[in-house]
Amino acid sequence: MEYVWAGIIFWYLIIFVYKTKTGSPTVPSKDTQIARFLKYVKRGDNVADLGCGDGRVLFSTAKKGASGEGWEIEPLPYLYAVIRAMRKKNSKIKIHFADMWKADLSKFDVVFVYQLTRYAPRFVRKCQKEMKRGALVIANTYPLDGLYLLKKDGELYVYKIR
Repeated sequence: MEYVWAGIIFWYLIIFVYKTKTGSPTVPSKDTQIARFLKYVKRGDNVADLGCGDGRVLFSTAKKGASGEGWEIEPLPYLYAVIRAMRKKNSKIKIHFADMWKADLSKFDVVFVYQLTRYAPRFVRKCQKEMKRGALVIANTYPLDGLYLLKKDGELYVYKIR
């Protein structure tokens, strides 16, 4: 049994190191942040949540009539989100067990991200290359210099692709 626990701890250590080297650690969005985010989502929008954790943001957008996809590389939050999505009939939510850098952002109207400042330049280049004009990028907590800032809304930075 101790080998199982050692394996689990080792797996999470690898994921933690990987996430801090390529993006950001897992930090759940607060309810107030999700409520602010939802002001920018309209019925029919296609939403991406990069580092979706347990899918809370995506399930909130689905209640507004939006569809969404999330990317998560931590196994437990990913499995929880997938099970939640399967339990919801007619859910327009899809969860990927993959790195957020593998996401194709071209089809999304709104992208939600928690991205550490040191990786922001790489993420900004990805947005500029892949996203359509008029799409929104909403960054939680950290700014994304290089994108057109529409407004700062509490802890959220709202950007428009031009």
